[in-house]
Amino acid sequence: MPLNTRTIPGGSTRLVGLIGDGIRLSYSFHLHNTVFAELGMDWVYLPIHVNARPQEELEAALRGLRALGFVGANVTMPFKSTVLEHLDLLQGDALPIGAVNALRIEPDGRFLGINTDAPGFTADMKHHGVVCRDRPAIVLGAGGAARAVTYALLQAGCSDLAISNRTSERAQELVSHLGRLFPGARIRSTTWMDGLPSCVKPASIIVNCTSVGMAGTPTSHQLPWPADLGFQQGHVVVDLVYRPELTPFLARAQADGVALAMGGRGMLYRQAALSFAWWTGRSSPMAQMRRAMDSITPSLEGEHALEREHTSLTAPDTSSQPPGGMLHDSSDGFSPVQQESEQRGATQLPAGPRAGLPALRKGIDDLDRRILQLLAGRMGLVSAIGRIKSTQGLDVHDPRREDAVRERWAQIARSQRLPRDLAMKLLDLLLGASRSLQLNTKEGPASRDSAAGVGS
Repeated sequence: MPLNTRTIPGGSTRLVGLIGDGIRLSYSFHLHNTVFAELGMDWVYLPIHVNARPQEELEAALRGLRALGFVGANVTMPFKSTVLEHLDLLQGDALPIGAVNALRIEPDGRFLGINTDAPGFTADMKHHGVVCRDRPAIVLGAGGAARAVTYALLQAGCSDLAISNRTSERAQELVSHLGRLFPGARIRSTTWMDGLPSCVKPASIIVNCTSVGMAGTPTSHQLPWPADLGFQQGHVVVDLVYRPELTPFLARAQADGVALAMGGRGMLYRQAALSFAWWTGRSSPMAQMRRAMDSITPSLEGEHALEREHTSLTAPDTSSQPPGGMLHDSSDGFSPVQQESEQRGATQLPAGPRAGLPALRKGIDDLDRRILQLLAGRMGLVSAIGRIKSTQGLDVHDPRREDAVRERWAQIARSQRLPRDLAMKLLDLLLGASRSLQLNTKEGPASRDSAAGVGS
């Protein structure tokens, strides 16, 4: 593959980046630099790691950006709210939201701030056909992302908003802030977990703005939702966590048959495109950002994960740092300690064969857990399809659908360089399990006798 010299910074390269604590595996670097290269722009998007403590570190970092000639930067956890006191002017809805996720340095040295999270969230909801007006909503978390999401929901006409956060004081603070902005809306806080059942309504929009469920963290297999509280068919469930693409929260929602379950990747690339336009003066490159997001394959994530394993053997432990890969800060009360291990398989051993074995084995263990999590989500969807077929009196066996699934698996196997026979054996096992699950939803022996495949 020929080298694209546009990706090599030079004396005239324009600089932007991401300010945060624990940002190394954020997708933002891939998104922006991919689009810069595609558009032939001499720009580069860089990591700007700033320690959360002491607080003076952020002010020093901002002075450094100005001295180094940066055009601007995105801001992520834990600085989305604290950065406001260092800015000279806020644009758009940044002031009423109370959080900034993008800043720009003017030629005269002034710092401007905006919030592209809120319009990014709104655009993604509209893209999925979600109408917020006169609908109730529940938001989990009270950090920077929650501020943007709650503001966007109320602006779109949500009639009833409940905010649940592990630290109740932060939730009440956000309720008071929003109450001054939207005096006609019903806005309240509720206790974490225990208070949620009383807030759920048949048409609720439920948004997770916490880091619970993020891969590679202590809460990666947990739910920010009571285990005994089911979702309803009319619910719209949103998870701002985008690593992994299918979180435990979304898998549970899909298994319960909700109207829509959507992850955080759409909001991520949309807010990135809006930040891009604000810095460069160009129109928002939504199509290019979406392609860049779609190009984040399991193999690409695997390279990042292997790099992390290598670093863990050769560098000081940074596991106490909060991760990147989220659109919110850590002020919601959750402090995940490391990024995910979502690799497809290593092609080389880090730091010597013996030293690398524990890290690689841990990577395999993490992948095994992820595979089982994805399998649970798939079977939940299969079960939902089975219930629909049972209700409508449809046959379980759908030969055309099964042929399409097999062809898709064959294509994926080729793209991932997996042996085709191995992929097909795995698929046969999945189809068999899916068939049994769907047959259990059909009534009568006749349905069982006639079923020879599955239309999952």
